[in-house]
Amino acid sequence: MVRLAEKAMADGAWGMSTGLIYVPGTYADTDELVALAKVVARHNGIYASHIRNKNVRLLKAVDEAMEIGRRAKLPVHVSHFKSSGRESWGLVRRAAERIAAARKAGQVVTADQYPYVASSTSLDATVIPTWARAGGRKELIRRLDDKEVGQRIRTAIAENLSRKENGRVLKIARYSLGQTGSGKAWLRSPRVRS
Repeated sequence: MVRLAEKAMADGAWGMSTGLIYVPGTYADTDELVALAKVVARHNGIYASHIRNKNVRLLKAVDEAMEIGRRAKLPVHVSHFKSSGRESWGLVRRAAERIAAARKAGQVVTADQYPYVASSTSLDATVIPTWARAGGRKELIRRLDDKEVGQRIRTAIAENLSRKENGRVLKIARYSLGQTGSGKAWLRSPRVRS
């Protein structure tokens, strides 16, 4: 990855962007990201991140992005700065205070926010635990077919859905097995598989 980052920067890239709730970025640890960010810093690039968590772990995720910037010595941009879910209400203010403190201490940190209350991402990134998605869909299906592991996944999905008002706040934007569910609220959509 370091070689790829070096080549991309030499070819004219402005920096590095991560999507840390999405596979495979979700599996990258902080040290790996710092190593890549140091390559970007040598070319005067920036680090932009769709941070790891926007829920109750928002503060930790913002801290991680700023840590990467500090350790690699490059500017940091937090993309789509927000919290997600009732249990995280109020955390954006605290995260903004942390960003302001870092800026006051001399670190270059910015963020963007979109002006609406909805968001859009894949359902698997939203409700299926990260560990269950490791290795792709075939591995996820294999895990779901395992009685013990499958039950752990289903329990985690139920817990994640409960944080999203038991699915009442979810809406299907695209449905690949047919279009009958597209645009419908999660709880009003036809069941495809049980």
